[in-house]
Amino acid sequence: MKHLTPREAYEFLQREPQALLIDCRSEMEYLFVGHPAGALHVSWNDGPDWEVNPHFVGQVKKLAGTNHASRPIVLICRSGNRSTEAGEALERAGFGSVHNVLHGFEGDLDEMHHRGTKTAGASRACRGSNASAPRRSLALAGSCPGCRRCGGAVGSCCGMFLLCRSSR
Repeated sequence: MKHLTPREAYEFLQREPQALLIDCRSEMEYLFVGHPAGALHVSWNDGPDWEVNPHFVGQVKKLAGTNHASRPIVLICRSGNRSTEAGEALERAGFGSVHNVLHGFEGDLDEMHHRGTKTAGASRACRGSNASAPRRSLALAGSCPGCRRCGGAVGSCCGMFLLCRSSR
Protein backbone atom coordinates (compact mmCIF):
# COMPACT_ATOMS: atom_id res chain seq x y z
CA MET A 1 0.00 0.00 0.00
CA LYS A 2 1.23 3.42 -0.87
CA HIS A 3 0.73 6.25 1.63
CA LEU A 4 -0.05 9.67 0.17
CA THR A 5 -0.04 13.11 1.73
CA PRO A 6 -3.27 15.04 1.15
CA ARG A 7 -1.59 17.01 -1.67
CA GLU A 8 -0.32 13.80 -3.29
CA ALA A 9 -3.79 12.25 -2.98
CA TYR A 10 -5.37 15.23 -4.71
CA GLU A 11 -2.79 15.14 -7.51
CA PHE A 12 -3.16 11.37 -7.86
CA LEU A 13 -6.95 11.64 -8.17
CA GLN A 14 -6.53 14.32 -10.85
CA ARG A 15 -4.09 12.14 -12.84
CA GLU A 16 -6.08 8.92 -12.40
CA PRO A 17 -9.75 9.66 -13.17
CA GLN A 18 -10.62 5.96 -12.93
CA ALA A 19 -9.44 5.86 -9.28
CA LEU A 20 -12.08 5.42 -6.58
CA LEU A 21 -11.93 7.57 -3.45
CA ILE A 22 -13.42 5.51 -0.61
CA ASP A 23 -14.25 7.16 2.72
CA CYS A 24 -14.18 4.32 5.24
CA ARG A 25 -15.30 6.27 8.31
CA SER A 26 -18.59 5.57 10.07
CA GLU A 27 -21.85 6.61 8.48
CA MET A 28 -22.31 9.37 11.10
CA GLU A 29 -18.84 10.81 10.42
CA TYR A 30 -19.47 10.71 6.68
CA LEU A 31 -22.86 12.40 6.93
CA PHE A 32 -22.36 14.91 9.75
CA VAL A 33 -18.65 15.80 9.81
CA GLY A 34 -18.51 16.06 6.03
CA HIS A 35 -16.68 14.08 3.41
CA PRO A 36 -14.42 14.60 0.43
CA ALA A 37 -16.29 15.63 -2.69
CA GLY A 38 -16.70 12.63 -4.94
CA ALA A 39 -15.95 10.13 -2.18
CA LEU A 40 -17.90 6.90 -2.00
CA HIS A 41 -18.79 5.67 1.47
CA VAL A 42 -18.02 2.15 2.68
CA SER A 43 -17.59 1.88 6.46
CA TRP A 44 -14.64 -0.17 7.69
CA ASN A 45 -16.42 -0.42 11.03
CA ASP A 46 -19.51 1.30 12.38
CA GLY A 47 -21.63 1.64 15.49
CA PRO A 48 -23.16 0.49 17.64
CA ASP A 49 -20.71 -2.40 18.11
CA TRP A 50 -17.78 -0.99 16.06
CA GLU A 51 -16.86 -4.40 14.71
CA VAL A 52 -15.16 -4.63 11.33
CA ASN A 53 -17.65 -4.61 8.47
CA PRO A 54 -17.52 -8.22 7.16
CA HIS A 55 -18.79 -6.98 3.77
CA PHE A 56 -16.21 -4.21 3.31
CA VAL A 57 -14.10 -5.98 0.67
CA GLY A 58 -17.17 -7.18 -1.24
CA GLN A 59 -18.71 -3.70 -1.23
CA VAL A 60 -15.51 -2.14 -2.57
CA LYS A 61 -15.23 -4.89 -5.21
CA LYS A 62 -18.76 -4.09 -6.34
CA LEU A 63 -17.91 -0.37 -6.64
CA ALA A 64 -14.62 -1.09 -8.44
CA GLY A 65 -16.20 -3.40 -10.99
CA THR A 66 -14.63 -6.26 -12.89
CA ASN A 67 -11.17 -4.67 -12.94
CA HIS A 68 -10.98 -4.37 -9.15
CA ALA A 69 -7.53 -5.97 -9.03
CA SER A 70 -5.99 -3.14 -11.05
CA ARG A 71 -8.31 -0.19 -10.42
CA PRO A 72 -6.67 2.38 -8.12
CA ILE A 73 -8.36 2.72 -4.74
CA VAL A 74 -7.67 5.72 -2.47
CA LEU A 75 -8.83 5.28 1.13
CA ILE A 76 -9.45 8.01 3.69
CA CYS A 77 -10.70 7.88 7.28
CA ARG A 78 -10.46 10.31 10.21
CA SER A 79 -6.77 9.90 11.03
CA GLY A 80 -5.34 7.31 8.65
CA ASN A 81 -5.59 4.30 10.97
CA ARG A 82 -8.83 2.67 9.80
CA SER A 83 -7.94 3.33 6.17
CA THR A 84 -4.61 1.55 6.67
CA GLU A 85 -6.39 -1.51 8.11
CA ALA A 86 -8.98 -1.39 5.32
CA GLY A 87 -6.24 -1.11 2.70
CA GLU A 88 -4.45 -4.15 4.09
CA ALA A 89 -7.71 -6.13 3.82
CA LEU A 90 -8.13 -5.02 0.21
CA GLU A 91 -4.58 -6.05 -0.64
CA ARG A 92 -5.13 -9.48 0.93
CA ALA A 93 -8.22 -9.78 -1.30
CA GLY A 94 -6.19 -9.14 -4.45
CA PHE A 95 -6.46 -5.38 -4.95
CA GLY A 96 -3.17 -4.28 -6.50
CA SER A 97 -3.32 -0.48 -6.39
CA VAL A 98 -4.31 0.64 -2.89
CA HIS A 99 -3.44 4.08 -1.50
CA ASN A 100 -3.98 5.56 1.96
CA VAL A 101 -4.32 9.29 2.72
CA LEU A 102 -1.89 10.07 5.54
CA HIS A 103 -3.37 11.95 8.51
CA GLY A 104 -6.88 11.21 7.22
CA PHE A 105 -9.68 13.74 7.12
CA GLU A 106 -8.93 15.45 10.44
CA GLY A 107 -5.19 15.06 11.07
CA ASP A 108 -3.09 13.81 13.98
CA LEU A 109 -3.76 14.39 17.69
CA ASP A 110 -1.97 17.32 19.33
CA GLU A 111 -0.73 17.36 22.93
CA MET A 112 -4.26 18.31 24.08
CA HIS A 113 -5.80 15.39 22.14
CA HIS A 114 -7.41 17.64 19.52
CA ARG A 115 -7.26 16.82 15.83
CA GLY A 116 -6.51 19.20 13.00
CA THR A 117 -4.25 21.56 14.96
CA LYS A 118 -0.86 19.85 14.65
CA THR A 119 -0.50 17.93 11.40
CA ALA A 120 -3.34 18.92 9.19
CA GLY A 121 -5.50 16.38 7.50
CA ALA A 122 -7.62 16.76 4.42
CA SER A 123 -10.23 18.93 6.12
CA ARG A 124 -7.89 21.32 7.94
CA ALA A 125 -6.18 23.49 5.40
CA CYS A 126 -9.10 25.57 4.22
CA ARG A 127 -12.78 25.92 4.96
CA GLY A 128 -14.20 27.05 1.65
CA SER A 129 -16.17 30.19 1.04
CA ASN A 130 -18.59 29.72 3.94
CA ALA A 131 -16.55 30.23 7.12
CA SER A 132 -19.57 29.48 9.32
CA ALA A 133 -19.88 25.98 7.84
CA PRO A 134 -17.08 23.85 9.27
CA ARG A 135 -17.76 20.94 6.90
CA ARG A 136 -14.66 20.79 4.75
CA SER A 137 -13.47 18.36 2.17
CA LEU A 138 -11.03 17.44 -0.51
CA ALA A 139 -12.66 18.88 -3.56
CA LEU A 140 -12.22 18.04 -7.16
CA ALA A 141 -13.15 21.56 -8.23
CA GLY A 142 -11.59 24.80 -7.02
CA SER A 143 -13.94 27.13 -5.18
CA CYS A 144 -11.62 27.82 -2.28
CA PRO A 145 -10.48 31.34 -1.32
CA GLY A 146 -7.12 30.03 -0.14
CA CYS A 147 -5.42 27.92 2.48
CA ARG A 148 -6.58 28.57 6.03
CA ARG A 149 -3.41 27.06 7.46
CA CYS A 150 -0.74 29.05 5.63
CA GLY A 151 -2.74 31.75 3.82
CA GLY A 152 -1.38 30.68 0.44
CA ALA A 153 -3.38 30.79 -2.74
CA VAL A 154 -4.86 27.61 -4.11
CA GLY A 155 -2.12 25.66 -5.83
CA SER A 156 0.70 27.38 -3.93
CA CYS A 157 -0.27 26.59 -0.36
CA CYS A 158 1.40 24.33 2.17
CA GLY A 159 -0.31 21.29 0.65
CA MET A 160 -2.03 20.04 3.76
CA PHE A 161 -4.95 20.34 1.57
CA LEU A 162 -5.16 22.15 -1.69
CA LEU A 163 -8.82 22.63 -2.32
CA CYS A 164 -11.96 22.41 -0.31
CA ARG A 165 -15.68 22.69 -0.72
CA SER A 166 -18.57 21.99 1.58
CA SER A 167 -19.79 18.43 1.11
CA ARG A 168 -23.39 19.51 1.60
